[in-house]
Amino acid sequence: MKTLFYLISFMTLFLGVNILYTLGFKDPFDTSISLSSGVPLSTWLLLMVGSIYLFTKKKLIKNYEISFLIFCFIYTFFNTIILQRSANLVIIINSFIAPIFISLLAKNIPNAKKIIYKIILLYFITECGVAILERIFSENFLIAASETTFMDTNMSHDEGFRSASIHGHPLQGALMISVIMGFIYIANINIKNKIALLILGCMALLSFNTRSSICFWGGMLTLLLLQIISSRKYTITSKISSFFLLSIAAIGVWNLLQSGWGGRLLELSLFDEDSAQERIDVFQMFNFISFNQILWGISEKDIISIMSKSGIGIIENYWISYILSFGLICTLIFVIFVFLCLKPLFKNISTIKIIISVGSFLIISSTNNSMLSGVPALMLLVLCVYAFPIKRINYETSNQYNSTNI
Repeated sequence: MKTLFYLISFMTLFLGVNILYTLGFKDPFDTSISLSSGVPLSTWLLLMVGSIYLFTKKKLIKNYEISFLIFCFIYTFFNTIILQRSANLVIIINSFIAPIFISLLAKNIPNAKKIIYKIILLYFITECGVAILERIFSENFLIAASETTFMDTNMSHDEGFRSASIHGHPLQGALMISVIMGFIYIANINIKNKIALLILGCMALLSFNTRSSICFWGGMLTLLLLQIISSRKYTITSKISSFFLLSIAAIGVWNLLQSGWGGRLLELSLFDEDSAQERIDVFQMFNFISFNQILWGISEKDIISIMSKSGIGIIENYWISYILSFGLICTLIFVIFVFLCLKPLFKNISTIKIIISVGSFLIISSTNNSMLSGVPALMLLVLCVYAFPIKRINYETSNQYNSTNI
């Protein structure tokens, strides 16, 4: 009962309170800065509840986690006391500390996989459903019209509408959906259910109107259907069904694009000055800083000044923001620690599955700055690794998951 209590609290805070944060119920101690949103209230509560759980259970933190926390303390002390500049704690907590902390919780609640798996699927279906309904009615249900700053003003309402869904922004919603789709793609579940969920996800991505995720997952779904058609392990019925589904999907997607779903692909193509070109122009910022500054980072004030000189309104790539804020050396240290701390979760998972799940996250996330906005995409990835039926050796009891059904 205690494990179930902590689990319910854990997942409710992770998904529920984060929705409240999106709707405007923000942390009164919001430490947001111009390059990132503040730490959501849900993250603070998760850290607090999880700390209490680990403390009461006397769970020991492994050496990598201890070393990482020590490094964070030294980094913060050095930046705030010695260099007299922001330590970027908001980014550190959202992008590094919280995911590692959740991995600790996941590893110390070993019998909750099935429940978390169902909650993630419920969240996925809800997020997709809201996005699709918003696109059908051309109205964002959970945010005010004045907050739809992501709308392209040079496009008609019908062609340029973008769903915002639960997270209040198409890029954040598309990233969260893409993370889960990566694990649905590699999960040991019934192929019909897998295709149905992936199609649902692709419909949501069309509603979000995010070009990179639409192209990526459209290609991955096509690859899956072609694999079924060419593989010997599937029946003739499955092959014929996949062929017809692929044909219908091609016609259906074209009709949806013509009616405005994912219309940015047709209106703006994959590369345009207002969006894709801006992701290239951001590299001009490195012309205004020295090699030493690239290695060790610069202050927030200097970043804003260089953005102004470069004519950059927003940094679309969070990796560039990490390098500018932390420096290349510290960024590499942060990434290495995250890798070492999360590596045990990937035990007994085949290399190709790791490449697909983690690769899809890195590809989609690197095309925008959602990782700087407080969206818990990496935390969700950790939960998916923990809960989805993707390992070579399945869970302890064979009836806990039915590998052919969801």
